[in-house]
Amino acid sequence: SSIVIPSSIEKVEKSAFFGCSSLTSFVIPDHMTSIGEYAFCNCSKLTNILIPDNVITIDRYAFWGCSMLSIYCEAKIRPDGWSQYWNPDNRPVEWEYSQ
Repeated sequence: SSIVIPSSIEKVEKSAFFGCSSLTSFVIPDHMTSIGEYAFCNCSKLTNILIPDNVITIDRYAFWGCSMLSIYCEAKIRPDGWSQYWNPDNRPVEWEYSQ
């Protein structure tokens, strides 16, 4: 249900956690800059994710099918590098989130 991402990893790759039924929350580390297509797709128990300012790209359908998800973003608005389909299910997003 929890994962530690080493500092050498800069991207959540395409389909990295696709269908992971035990993942409940995820904090994108400050050293990560990109989230790939379908990265968290169908993570049915994922309830929250924190996306820091340093994430410059999020590919399409990254959070598709995450029916329980709330998204917390440090950014004020969707950055230009994020696909317009990054949150296709229109899950709730809190912009300008600070811990």
